[in-house]
Parts: sequence; C-alpha cells; structure tokens
Amino acid sequence: MKRTLFLFMTVFVMVVFAASCGNTEEAADEAVESEPEVEVKPVADYTLGGELYAGKSICAGCHQASGEGVTGTFPPLANSDYLNSASKEDIIRQTLYGAATPIIVNGTEYPGGVMGAAVAAIELSDQEIVEIINYMLNSWGNDLGTVSAKEIAAQRVD
Repeated sequence: MKRTLFLFMTVFVMVVFAASCGNTEEAADEAVESEPEVEVKPVADYTLGGELYAGKSICAGCHQASGEGVTGTFPPLANSDYLNSASKEDIIRQTLYGAATPIIVNGTEYPGGVMGAAVAAIELSDQEIVEIINYMLNSWGNDLGTVSAKEIAAQRVD
C-alpha cells in the first residue's frame, strides 16, 4: 500500500512539474502580446565626440573636461546660456575659428580671438568636428540638438 501511494505521488508530481514547464514560452508570448507597445527611442552615443574633445582637439585643455571653462578666460560649455541661444552656424564657426570679438557667457565676459589660432593649428575632419560639437551640445546639462557634416562643410572658409 505504501509503495503504491509512493508511486502514485511520484507520478503525480512528475506530471504536474512537466505540465508547468511545458507552457512557459506560450505564457511568455501571451504576456508580451498583452503589454502595450512603447516607442523606444535610440540613445545617441557621443563617446567618440567626448574622446576627441578630451584628446585630439585640445578643447578640454581650455574648456576643461567638465565643460566648466576658466572664468574670464575660457567660457564654460556646461549649462551655457550662450550655446543655448547661439545659432548652429555660430557654434560651428566658433568651434572652427574661435570668437573674433568678446562674448558674454552666463553673465561673464570672455575675450575674443583666443581660440582661433589654436583651433586652426589642428587638422580635424568635418566628421570629427561634428562629433565634438554634438558632444558639447549634449553634455553637462546641455540638450541642444545636433549638427551634420554638411553644416560643418558649409561654414568652412578655405
């Protein structure tokens, strides 16, 4: 009697176990089908721009790795009211050639003409400039969109 009960319970447990494992894919598919669709927007990757900003382009040497700049000498890029209000064309020209005249950023005046010679000495492709500008426009609290290689080429003075 004990043996029969043991065999019955063993078979019962095996059947219940097998039944519960067999439908996991169907249950998962049903769960996915019943969830509402959510639009997933791709996350932009500004890694290359950050690497260029910190390395080859020498940007971080003056504007600092944090984008905070040096008060009165090199303007901040982080949370910059100037970047927020400037046109893409102005941002591109200043990245390529520096500011010709003094500018005011976050209430502080910065001299013009400091950056031009330094930037001109570095040979960066249009795509490298795109990566750097897009990094600056979307780092340190900035959410200011992007520029394209075509826009960079249009601002080049050769």
